[in-house]
Amino acid sequence: MARGQALTRRSRIQDIEDDLSEMPHVILSQARVHDFYLDIMAKSPRRLHPDYGCEVTCVQPTGDADYPNALKLRREDGEDFTVKAR
Repeated sequence: MARGQALTRRSRIQDIEDDLSEMPHVILSQARVHDFYLDIMAKSPRRLHPDYGCEVTCVQPTGDADYPNALKLRREDGEDFTVKAR
């Protein structure tokens, strides 16, 4: 892309499977809805950003087939905890 040219959308990843609903235009994934909220908050007069109450301090593989990922988190009060995820 040449400098100064505007970005244009060329495609969109399908976020629902075909024939999932008679009204697929009303089905949105949680991730897309969350992105809508984040965008609206960022563009609001107060430039809001979410406070999730904790931060990710480490992500690492566990070697466990059922829960292959471990996230180490820290709460606002400084307490650390681990969440295992698929």
